[in-house]
Amino acid sequence: MEPVTAISTAIITFKAIKELYDKAGDLKTRQLFMDMQEQLLDAKQAALELREENALLKEELKRVKATEDMELTLRDDGGCYAKDGSGPYCPNCHRKDKIPHLMHSRLRGDPPWCSRCKYAIKR
Repeated sequence: MEPVTAISTAIITFKAIKELYDKAGDLKTRQLFMDMQEQLLDAKQAALELREENALLKEELKRVKATEDMELTLRDDGGCYAKDGSGPYCPNCHRKDKIPHLMHSRLRGDPPWCSRCKYAIKR
C-alpha cells in the first residue's frame, strides 16, 4: 500500500476511535488524540512532499540517462560538442562524471564557463 494511502486510512480509523473516546473519555485522553491526529497529518504531508521530490528526481534521472550516452568530441576551442552541434559541454565534468554539463556565457561575448566546476574556455 502506498504511504499516503496508508496514512489516510490510519487517519480515518483514528477519527472513528477518537469519536468513541470523545463520548466517554476524559480531557487528557482527548488531548492525546488531538496530538496524534496532528502527527498523522504531518506524516501525510511529509509523504506527499517525498512523493513530489521522488517524481522530480525520476525526471532528472531520465534526463541524465538520456545524455549519459551522448558522444562528445573535444574541439580546438576547449569545449566538447555533440554530433548535432550542441554544446559546448564541459570537458572536465564529462571526463570525471561521464555526464554532459552544458557550459554558459555570463555576458554576450564572454567565453563559456562551467557553473559546476568553474572550467572556462580560453579564447
